[in-house]
Amino acid sequence: MRYWALMLGTLLGCGSSETDGSGGLGGTSTSSGGSGGGELKEPQLLCAEQDAELGLARPDGWGVLSHCKFAPADIETVFPSNKVLALTIVMEADEYAAMQADLTDLMGGAGEPPDEDPLFIACEGLKLEAPCEVDLGGGAESGVCNNSSGPLLCIPLSWFPSQEWQDACEGLSFFDPCFTNEHEGLCEDQGLGLACFPNLAPSPANEDPCLNRQEGDSCQQGSKTGECLSSNGPLICQADGFDDSANLQSVPLDEAVPFWSREPAYFHAEILFEGARYENVGIRYKGNSGLASAVGEKKPLRLKMDEWEDEHPEITDQRLFGFQHLSFSPNQTDPSNLRQVLATEVFRRQGVPTFYASFVEVSLDTGDGPRLLGVYAMSEVPDNPLLEREFGSDDGNFYKADGRGAHFVTFEEESFHRQNNESAPMTELQDFISALHASQADRNAWRAGLRATFDIDAFAEFYAVNQVIGNWDTYGGYAHNFYLYTDPESSQIVFVPWDFDLAFDASGPSDRTLSSFNGQWPLLQAVARDVDFGTLFRNKLQAVAVGELEEGRLTARVDELETLLTEAIERENQVRPDATSSFQAGLASLRAHLQSQQESFE
Repeated sequence: MRYWALMLGTLLGCGSSETDGSGGLGGTSTSSGGSGGGELKEPQLLCAEQDAELGLARPDGWGVLSHCKFAPADIETVFPSNKVLALTIVMEADEYAAMQADLTDLMGGAGEPPDEDPLFIACEGLKLEAPCEVDLGGGAESGVCNNSSGPLLCIPLSWFPSQEWQDACEGLSFFDPCFTNEHEGLCEDQGLGLACFPNLAPSPANEDPCLNRQEGDSCQQGSKTGECLSSNGPLICQADGFDDSANLQSVPLDEAVPFWSREPAYFHAEILFEGARYENVGIRYKGNSGLASAVGEKKPLRLKMDEWEDEHPEITDQRLFGFQHLSFSPNQTDPSNLRQVLATEVFRRQGVPTFYASFVEVSLDTGDGPRLLGVYAMSEVPDNPLLEREFGSDDGNFYKADGRGAHFVTFEEESFHRQNNESAPMTELQDFISALHASQADRNAWRAGLRATFDIDAFAEFYAVNQVIGNWDTYGGYAHNFYLYTDPESSQIVFVPWDFDLAFDASGPSDRTLSSFNGQWPLLQAVARDVDFGTLFRNKLQAVAVGELEEGRLTARVDELETLLTEAIERENQVRPDATSSFQAGLASLRAHLQSQQESFE
């Protein structure tokens, strides 16, 4: 563990590090980024006691604030708002080669599907483009065995895009806006080739069931008839019940499963970060479609600071200024490079429990000196210190949600991946989904039951921010990119958002009444169809629009971040010649989106 001289007079640091600002004792305050004038504080004592108990010497350069588990998370150092950080990954050449071989094997063995999924079962033993037949609950349908970076699926012929949809994306790229005679859309490859799929929310953004009506008038919410009511705010079409969740059985229980049969393996690396050195860090690739479509060496990465502590006890509980896990996005779906960082700032400013993110220039050295990979968005992975920071404890059950069950129509255990408390029952998730779908005959009792199991007020506020900035790659668009935490103090499940590389994009649902979301999204229908929840959502929506858009806060921040990133992007342009032009195009698109959002609220 950490090597300490146990005599008080020589308790200055670990290894060869002394009182520098990064690797040594430095500021000894327990507060983030503070300076205690040399006074001995709790982290130093805890680190010294654990090191002495385990009897292990730390590597040279090991310091309390930079490496020790008990040091407070230094957000100012790891996630500054006004600096592009530098990080160098050093790997042995054979270790890096093994990492590439693992990736090749992973992609070659992609997609060991769940046995019960009919899309996969129907193509067992068949070849690519072979005819198949699948029953998704509405009778047998003819299809074709197809593949998109994964195993064969029996794609019903009715799912194939028309020739018009395919023609609309000719010459365009993944996620480019597109137009057909029938709809506006987005160029996507859903396993059937690039085609112009309709926007996720085709109905007008401001379509309101109670528009030009009086309180007490009848109204229509999807298939349900309701009544226009007000609670210190706009008229809300309150209607009991949710619409049918048609075709939800076609959604895999775990949508990540069809992509890879396993996670990428961890490998050994040395990390140099802002003057501090970290030995035997675990590094691996991460992601699904982002990893599959990454070109060159600039791929999405994940670091685990103490992955190799069993084989190298001297780095046990190693942290990077208080952080154990870090995620690195190469921004390949975000030419502006700003979305992840910008979105986290907005969500946190609006009181939503959200991870931190910052910009970092990553270089890779495999023996011939460092070579630049480029600008990444570095994010803390939602676990600790986020849970203790936001909730005061990490004791509650923590899940990453993905797939059919994450729609919250029915409870499906396979859709919720435990991040802690591996043996704990999932009763709180079952109770939440049961409360969501309970009878609404007594509206107050239904609200109370739902609030007892789920913080729907916080979720309504999250979704208001979500719709103002335009973030469609989350609940309401796809059932992924969020975590669920059971707050031990309130016993409520809290929604924790994740991954904003596709935020600030008008191609997804920006419906501000939530009336266009179908029965596959009952949590959104619960907000849209209740006067209390709906009023909270609408009031927050307006407040965020005023503060972030009308007062110019977001546009001003975009200007600041452009200035901050320009030199780093120019350096990346030396190794990736389209970096600067892509950056400028991305900024123009982002600014146009913000302008459009602002005008739509006026």
